[in-house]
Amino acid sequence: MLAKEQRISQGRDFHNIYKNGKRIPGRYILVFFRPGAESTNRLGFVVSKKVGKAVVRNRVKRRLRAMLREMLPELKQPYDIVINARPGIEDSSNKDLHNDLLLALKKAKLCLKK
Repeated sequence: MLAKEQRISQGRDFHNIYKNGKRIPGRYILVFFRPGAESTNRLGFVVSKKVGKAVVRNRVKRRLRAMLREMLPELKQPYDIVINARPGIEDSSNKDLHNDLLLALKKAKLCLKK
């Protein structure tokens, strides 16, 4: 679980990131980001009903959270990052999803690791 100060939960925060941030597409995800006002990175996850029923959507969010929790020390700070899951993500392997996430973060120049 991410700490409370590392989560984006307010609708207006999501809206501001969508409106004023940048967007990087991946095969399974869309990454929206913008420089944050807080001292640490904040993360938000969005999985629409197009992906599947509640059980599937929650599983996808758990997978994404676990992968980003491992990558958190390697990310530039402070940024607000929203990860949108695309349909098809539920059938992806962990390796494919991890590579897609890493590639999108590198394209966004958010990852310190080369």
